[in-house]
Amino acid sequence: MAVILQNSTSAILTKISDELSGLPNQYIDFYKKTNGIIFTDSDEFSFYLTEIDDEISLEALFQIDAKNVNFDLLAMQREIGDDLPNVFWIIGGDAGGNFYLLHRHTQQIWYWDRTCLYGCDRLTEREIGQYYAMKMSFYELLTLIFQQIEKCKIIIKNK
Repeated sequence: MAVILQNSTSAILTKISDELSGLPNQYIDFYKKTNGIIFTDSDEFSFYLTEIDDEISLEALFQIDAKNVNFDLLAMQREIGDDLPNVFWIIGGDAGGNFYLLHRHTQQIWYWDRTCLYGCDRLTEREIGQYYAMKMSFYELLTLIFQQIEKCKIIIKNK
């Protein structure tokens, strides 16, 4: 498995201060150091989620100004963010169109099963997917990711 890390640039840092205000400092600091993380093999990094009794994969913590719009943090927030309660911010995704969310107030990570991969039989017509609390903070998520990254080939890209 390879991991793509991209260094932040001054343009990215400007966008961070403009677009990410009001989000937890740990999250903003992450983007000041590393402009997202992309796993080249989305099945290699996963979490076991007890609520669904299955593993969920992580393909990316989205980038700012990503070449691929599907990995662009701000584009995804603009495109899909209106479907979410205001307390959530989209931070990443899996390969199947589901998302990882950061709760603005509790700083906890949530998984949004937007495509109903794990069943949405209890939803009303207006609801989109299911939300699952992962019972970890952004810092804890990063710790797990970087423990896994130590075993990976790392590709660092400078813009």
